[in-house]
Amino acid sequence: MTDYAGNKVVLVSTDTGAVVNVGDAVVTFRGESDVVRSIEPPHKPSASGRVNGYYAGVYNLKFVVV
Repeated sequence: MTDYAGNKVVLVSTDTGAVVNVGDAVVTFRGESDVVRSIEPPHKPSASGRVNGYYAGVYNLKFVVV
């Protein structure tokens, strides 16, 4: 997937650094279990991107350029 600038990005866990994909199990910062159903990379420099319609940080995730 690509971000607003056309850079190739991947979604990773801020805790482990592991790549996260659709279908993977995740946990919110409140300890609630969930499954990744949708991923939207950042659409502008100040955006963090979204996972399941929430900010990526809700799941302790972030987008990194590869």
